[in-house]
Amino acid sequence: MGRSLALFAIGLLVCGACAGEPEESPKPHEALPAAAVNPGDSGQQARAPSADSLRDDLVENGLLVPETHVAALSKLGHPDSVRSRPEQNRHNPSQTDSIIDLYYPGLHLEYHVVSEGGKELLTTAEVSDNRYLRYPELGIGASGSRIVSALGEPDERSGSKYEYQCARCLGYEAPLYFHLVDNVVKSLEYQFPLD
Repeated sequence: MGRSLALFAIGLLVCGACAGEPEESPKPHEALPAAAVNPGDSGQQARAPSADSLRDDLVENGLLVPETHVAALSKLGHPDSVRSRPEQNRHNPSQTDSIIDLYYPGLHLEYHVVSEGGKELLTTAEVSDNRYLRYPELGIGASGSRIVSALGEPDERSGSKYEYQCARCLGYEAPLYFHLVDNVVKSLEYQFPLD
């Protein structure tokens, strides 16, 4: 645990020494493909191929955030809050890893840092600001019907939560949740597997 915290502290110091503005994020797509926005009136109940393609891209590449906490600090600047906590490694119980949470306005990122080898994985991203999304037109403020029109029916729907999975990612579960209030998207939650 001490090594992970030391690495985290070094990362904070390195990023604090960076001068200038954070790097500019990749630009979100200008607009959704026409077929995805308006899949047509084919009368088919199944998703149109463009909806599957858009859904998969949204699940896999819809976030405009770095994959490591050090890169996030460099790109997004200092967060409002940072939290680090120990967690037992599930493959090696004698090893203690770190969970690092970064809180920015409209964004919470959770990273799992493996103490042995330093491998780092983004495990959760909770987004409530469209500037972190590649497809902001399917983000905060979008209606539930707009989401279903563009992506097809959710893989699971539970009250005000829609869950979408990547269709082409067999054996890889990385759900994307749309949280709605009064049929309007209030936040998105990306979850990524550790293994």
